[in-house]
Amino acid sequence: MIIGVTGGVGSGKTVFASELGQMGAYVIDVDKMAKQLVRRNIDIQTSLRRTFGYGIFGQSRKLRRKELGKIVFTDSTKLASLNRILHSPLIKELRTEIELQKKKGKDQPIVVDMAILFETRFESFCDLIVIVVAPLEKRVDWLYKGRGWSFEEIFSRIHAQKSIEQNMKKADVIIENSGTLAGLRGKAKGFFKHYVQGE
Repeated sequence: MIIGVTGGVGSGKTVFASELGQMGAYVIDVDKMAKQLVRRNIDIQTSLRRTFGYGIFGQSRKLRRKELGKIVFTDSTKLASLNRILHSPLIKELRTEIELQKKKGKDQPIVVDMAILFETRFESFCDLIVIVVAPLEKRVDWLYKGRGWSFEEIFSRIHAQKSIEQNMKKADVIIENSGTLAGLRGKAKGFFKHYVQGE
């Protein structure tokens, strides 16, 4: 079973996915996968430099994600350019990882923690789609206090990801994260027991 977990920035989707991992699922963090892909793929680095300038890379070819974010999350055209560079190789990498996991023969669900699930049309590869949603004020508070982002950064990211809410009708399960962290983890456990273990 492949479970796609998505949600807007600051919604709690990664906490939810991580808890499923604690329950026995194999979790793929697509954001981390993208970081690793950029770090080792020279062709992607070259395309990023040509499109966004040499200033987005620091020492040792390390992508300055915050600088890139300032560029793409305030300009939909530039965000589309970034997506054209990254999406295809990222999906190829993701599918390879899933196939490798399947070949191991372990009877465990695969959880794909992926903010851009719908943008890449990866929902067609999932058996079950979960969207984690949270009130705007909760998301802003977490991103401001937890990640140290400015309000400008927060709202530009949230605005850029507005399609997630528009795609809620495509989800099989909607998880409302309006309470505590412990409450969200409890919902993840309940989800796993019901949808995976069949209890």
